[in-house]
Amino acid sequence: MKKLLTILILCTITRPVFSQDVSSLYENHNAAEAQAEALAEVYDIELGLRAAQKLLFMKKVEEYLILSKDVKENYKGKEMLDQLAMLEIKETADMSDILTRIQWQVYKKVRPNIQPLAIVEK
Repeated sequence: MKKLLTILILCTITRPVFSQDVSSLYENHNAAEAQAEALAEVYDIELGLRAAQKLLFMKKVEEYLILSKDVKENYKGKEMLDQLAMLEIKETADMSDILTRIQWQVYKKVRPNIQPLAIVEK
């Protein structure tokens, strides 16, 4: 009985904490989803994506936008650039599973112009 009461109390206490996190995750997800959709449209012009490819492509871009945002929030300077470079390498490799060989070659060429690693402010 004590265990049940303890679990019930813990669930009651931790529930508001989790609900706040979930709402911020949805906001971040919606922003990343909108940005990924816009980027997919730009890439589609260059790559000529099929409908199925475009959906997979958009989800992969969204995934890496979220990871990129996390890196930008948690790292600074050279360490941030190193982490972003690693993400770019992983993203490019993952895109090879979605794109045809020719599309992937074009993607590697246009990605730095469409999604630069970081913008240097003067």
